[in-house]
Amino acid sequence: MAAGNLVRGLQHEIDEDPAAAPVLQPLKDRAERILKDLEERKTTGLAAMDQLAALAAEKDAAMKAARDSGLSARAFAVAWVLREDAAVKAAGIDPMTLAKDAEELHGRFPNASVNADEQRRLRASLYKPLLALAQDERARVVDLVVRLLLAEGGE
Repeated sequence: MAAGNLVRGLQHEIDEDPAAAPVLQPLKDRAERILKDLEERKTTGLAAMDQLAALAAEKDAAMKAARDSGLSARAFAVAWVLREDAAVKAAGIDPMTLAKDAEELHGRFPNASVNADEQRRLRASLYKPLLALAQDERARVVDLVVRLLLAEGGE
């Protein structure tokens, strides 16, 4: 079944490139939901095929956008995850610009994943491009960005 192949393919890509997981995992989760709906007869085979085709196209578009961005997989994940964030949108912050800033800052603090002082300095530096956000939203976004940048595996 094509759906099973899509789920397995996405899982393989996540396993091969953990830094891409923030982009691929939501697509894999949606593909699994489509499969479950099909099994439980909540959707028809044709509707499921259409949904899976749309998911495959979304995945291709995301991977093309990642390649075209010039960013590392982790920095692109920052932009991808924040592109639909309501607070970031409302503040008029461009997720791609934020991702580029985050990647540059991560380059200045390359040991942030193992050095508490570097991680503190990375976090502090990330607050500046997020000043348009309310304080609690700023802290939430900084936590998210740091988690994505310093995730286990990948590059």
